[in-house]
Amino acid sequence: MSATKCVHRWWIPDAADDPGPMANSVCRRCGARRQFPRSLPRQWSPIRISRKMLAEMNENMRTAERQAQ
Repeated sequence: MSATKCVHRWWIPDAADDPGPMANSVCRRCGARRQFPRSLPRQWSPIRISRKMLAEMNENMRTAERQAQ
């Protein structure tokens, strides 16, 4: 891990290229990879997701999975 923090500029592929509920995003600056829910607006181009938001999204996904079972 480098000490300098990249201000990630996520590139989110189109649903046609990358089907499914999660988008495999790649940072255009440092090449970091991360998955984001498809439901996020496409125009978020540096995506700034706070840890709190991420925790909420993960929790929402877990509850959705539990309800689906």
